[in-house]
Amino acid sequence: RSFKRVGKYFSPVWTFFPVTYNVIKFNKKWKLSILNTGGVLSTEKVRTFFRKLHYIFSSTILEFYFFWELLLFYIHAEISEFILSANATIGFVFLSKFLLLFSFKFYLFILRWIISLFVCFAIFFFQWL
Repeated sequence: RSFKRVGKYFSPVWTFFPVTYNVIKFNKKWKLSILNTGGVLSTEKVRTFFRKLHYIFSSTILEFYFFWELLLFYIHAEISEFILSANATIGFVFLSKFLLLFSFKFYLFILRWIISLFVCFAIFFFQWL
C-alpha cells in the first residue's frame, strides 16, 4: 500500500531509478528524511525536481542516441565512398531535420544545429583530403 502511494508521486522516476524506494525512507509527515534535514524541502519541491531530472535525462539520452547512430552511418558511408557533394548536402538537411525532431528547448536546438553543421563540414573537409 505504501509503495503504491509513493509510486503515485514518483511514477516517472521508477523507470530509471528503481532503487530509490529502498534508499529513501519517508516520515509520517510526508517529508523526505534524507534530503530534508532542516525542514526546508517539501515533497512537492522534491517531486518536481525528480520529474525535471527524469525529463532532462530521457530527452538527452534519446537525442544523443539518434545523433551517434546518424554519425556512425555517415562514417560508414564515407568509408564506402558513398557520399558525394550532393549527397552530403541532402544528408545535412536530413541530419538537421532529424535532430530538430527531438528538440525540446531552444538552446538545445541551436547547439544541435551547430553540431550537425560541424559534422557536415568535417565530412566535406575529409573528402577534399
